[in-house]
Amino acid sequence: MKRSLTFLILSLAGLCLGKKSCRSEDDCSLNGVCSCNMGCVCDSGWRGVDCSELDLQPVERYTGYNYTNITMDYYYRDGGGNSSWGGHIIQDREDKKLFHLVIAQFPYGCGLSAWRPFSTVIRAESRTGPRGPYHFAQELFSTFHHNPTTIWSPADEMYLMFFIGFPWEVPDTCKSTKRNNTISVSSSPDLRTWGESYPLVVNVTNPAGWPLWTPENPTSEILLAAEKNNIYHSDRWNGPYELEVEPGNIEVHPSLRSEDPFLWRDKRGHWHILQHHMIDIPEAKGPHLLNTMLANAHVVLQLSTREGFEVKVSEALHAGRPVIATLAGGIPLQVKDKVNGFLVEPGDWQAVAGYLFDLFTDDELHQKMSHAAATGVSDEVGTVGNALGWYYLASKWAEVGVKPGLRGDRKWVNDMAREEAGKPYADGENRLPRHFTQEPNLPSVEGESVQA
Repeated sequence: MKRSLTFLILSLAGLCLGKKSCRSEDDCSLNGVCSCNMGCVCDSGWRGVDCSELDLQPVERYTGYNYTNITMDYYYRDGGGNSSWGGHIIQDREDKKLFHLVIAQFPYGCGLSAWRPFSTVIRAESRTGPRGPYHFAQELFSTFHHNPTTIWSPADEMYLMFFIGFPWEVPDTCKSTKRNNTISVSSSPDLRTWGESYPLVVNVTNPAGWPLWTPENPTSEILLAAEKNNIYHSDRWNGPYELEVEPGNIEVHPSLRSEDPFLWRDKRGHWHILQHHMIDIPEAKGPHLLNTMLANAHVVLQLSTREGFEVKVSEALHAGRPVIATLAGGIPLQVKDKVNGFLVEPGDWQAVAGYLFDLFTDDELHQKMSHAAATGVSDEVGTVGNALGWYYLASKWAEVGVKPGLRGDRKWVNDMAREEAGKPYADGENRLPRHFTQEPNLPSVEGESVQA
């Protein structure tokens, strides 16, 4: 009987392991728990097989806050309403049916583009649940105050609001003004009355605080997240704060810059941070958008049927992305077949599909090609190489004139410039292949070969 029971237990354990899509909370993105029978069981607000997706609910515009599309008699624009950059919903500690909305609000109908100096911090109330609708209650901080993050500090038994800004009289027209930001903090017993503001960190924005207090460790320490995912620490709520974590100087690619962090610790003690991927809208066109796309791509395709010298291929390689491209124009000068990518005949979609499958299923191949791509790009295709070529040509033509001119004799301009400077390419140095432009042997004339 004992042997049968042991066999049954082991069989059930094996059955459980066979069905499992997770083995720990890490497999659930720390946003849920790993269940034997159900896989990841996500916390409220999260969804997906690994609990990595925000479970956002649909909303109807203008139904959440009664001052969203209002126009006051002193507003500069009709129909502009009040814009916002978000904030927090907080359940009242005494009246559990009351919910507070503490957000940044840009009045005067000026919109988001004039957030500085028009941003204020307001409080609205709802007695119909956290979804609202909310009704304006009061202005907590006038212009200019922005990025409010409101938390409860158990150690201090009061609310803390971190924000940027300082008193600022607004202009008489809707316009934006540049000025350095400073993170400050204020305290309140009830969210309605707020005390003195204490400056904390100068020339830094996007504050998000959270207490380190736990029942087991009732400390007064505070963590403060800011732009670039930097994290500051202080022994008490009003400072001083010291920079403890600075990931942007360690491992974050420039195209992955972030802002507006939301920092919190969940009921199991795990820390989380959400942030906006930082792409300035005016710069999200052209090279900035291309750089972002290349930096986040798994593989890049360039399937031209005709081509000159497409520098975006080299930009993709420089970003460490394998490239599948056609044998057209100057592309073979950049892509080394089966080294940092694959070259195919124009129109050969079956070969493209096969190589895509290989790069998405063979991690070792993708890693090998990514390394070859990132480390094998010649400076000739970048700003330095181009500048060298143009400066050399300008210098030589200024020296010799249009007549007799400068003989190239099928040489590469970069080769000529570096040789004249006494810095010829060394063996093994990255450079575009030269065999495409080597002097061909022309048909012989009376038994002698003719060189071009």
